[in-house]
Amino acid sequence: MKKQFVLVAVIATFAVFFSCKKNSTPLPTVTPAEGNWVGKYGSGGGPETFYYAFQFNAGGTMVVKSNDAVLPDIGNGTWTISADSIRSTYTYTAGGTFSMIGKYDGHANTIAGTWGSGSNNKGGGTFTISR
Repeated sequence: MKKQFVLVAVIATFAVFFSCKKNSTPLPTVTPAEGNWVGKYGSGGGPETFYYAFQFNAGGTMVVKSNDAVLPDIGNGTWTISADSIRSTYTYTAGGTFSMIGKYDGHANTIAGTWGSGSNNKGGGTFTISR
């Protein structure tokens, strides 16, 4: 009888030990890049002081607004994302085509990178935008 009690106690201990669920902290939700982003850009090596806003639409189209939040220069273009790299090329209605490349951080909801003239996404300056 004593052996059966010990055996039942051991089995019960193992059952409790292995049936306990371990708590794990879930990772923050990654938000898709689509949507409105607002921030600043700088020219050359200067500080990021100029207004910069992107509206990334489903299907890869986009609208960019820059220089002034009230009366911005407006452009249209396309964008793509691959892993954490987002790229776009856009043309302003008043003329001028530009490109940008940025690192997308879906947890912090930021995109930071560089921009340039034409299809070159470097050489113009830096930018940081967020939701």
